[in-house]
Amino acid sequence: MEKYKDMVEYIDMAKKTIRTFSNKICPGICNQMCNSEDAIADVAYAMMCADWKYDDTRKGKQSNQSKTRYSYRNQCAIWAIHSYIKKYLKNQTRTVSLNNILDSSENMSFVDMIADKTQPEPIESIINDEKVDLENDLIKEIFASDILTDNQKDKLRLYFIEGNSLADLGRYYGVTREAIRQNLKVSLNKIKEAFV
Repeated sequence: MEKYKDMVEYIDMAKKTIRTFSNKICPGICNQMCNSEDAIADVAYAMMCADWKYDDTRKGKQSNQSKTRYSYRNQCAIWAIHSYIKKYLKNQTRTVSLNNILDSSENMSFVDMIADKTQPEPIESIINDEKVDLENDLIKEIFASDILTDNQKDKLRLYFIEGNSLADLGRYYGVTREAIRQNLKVSLNKIKEAFV
């Protein structure tokens, strides 16, 4: 018969297991659990019970393989961590700010957990929309004015709006790409003088 570990060893194993798995289950909870005697005791007790109940002849239903004592102990510890987190979250009745720091070692807040970093900030979207609207209005005003010739407007449209290259425009108009570049430069200078 295998000799069981003493309670100090189970508590040390529980702390290590909490540090390893708790943030994977619930980001930001590790520091809180490591400072909670109840959490540590729950996980240590689950690990101790796992050692008592461990049966190396028992096989999994799907895998038809037996677990090691170590993996069974970790599985029971993870279940205890899940149970503690559920109990902890259920008992949280106070109002919490989204900016509260959950884990001081990682500086993680609720906002960090739920924020969608792939999306722009709402104010950025509004500013970008207004910028696009202003640019579109300015383009319409430029093309409606008689500052540029129809030929210059056409070249600006083909180059800047439709994305044709200088070489493409040169071939289309039967001139060099440098001539197109110079023509665009003259057109842009006219626009700057009129609108700036």
